[in-house]
Amino acid sequence: LLQTLEPRLYYLYSTNENQEDQPDFDSAELTFSYNQLFRETRFSGHDRIDDANRLSVGVGSQLIDSENGQKLLGANIGQIFHFRDRKVRLIPGAEPLDESSSEIAADLTFTPDRHLNFRTDLVYDPHDGDMDSANVLAGYTMDNGAIFNAGYSYNRPLQFSGLQAETEQLTASTYLPVYTNWRLFGAVNYSLIDDQAIEQMLG
Repeated sequence: LLQTLEPRLYYLYSTNENQEDQPDFDSAELTFSYNQLFRETRFSGHDRIDDANRLSVGVGSQLIDSENGQKLLGANIGQIFHFRDRKVRLIPGAEPLDESSSEIAADLTFTPDRHLNFRTDLVYDPHDGDMDSANVLAGYTMDNGAIFNAGYSYNRPLQFSGLQAETEQLTASTYLPVYTNWRLFGAVNYSLIDDQAIEQMLG
């Protein structure tokens, strides 16, 4: 096996301008994850331009089969350090974000063979000691192309997002070849908090 060690540093600076008189049509604050550490904005859309003076620090490692190049295991962890408050908000008059560092984001992928794959994403808040989000997904692909997936996700409400609710869900999906030109697929999303299926699909 070949093991890599991949440190990353990313500095972002963007001046602060008052944008409260600008309407917000479809922008939102992006879901925080490891990849979000290295984006140029914390907003989706173009209704808000991020004000930033920050340094993102991350490190990753991979285990790669040196014979065929297949990545067997990959892991990343990182955090953002802010050098000033973030005053640009979606809601006019909202308080600036004043924490000096972000949550700690990590992800892990495990692919022991061509049939099985496993992925998890975690976001931990060191300021209050809570897990903000956790997503786990496992998939299995058979030789005939059939796919089976199962997953778990948890997201807790964030203080800066009053519209977000706590979610804890189980998911399952499958894709089945049944004949030369026919395929069957289905999925279900079950809320553990509401104790009911909130989304179902069959095709």
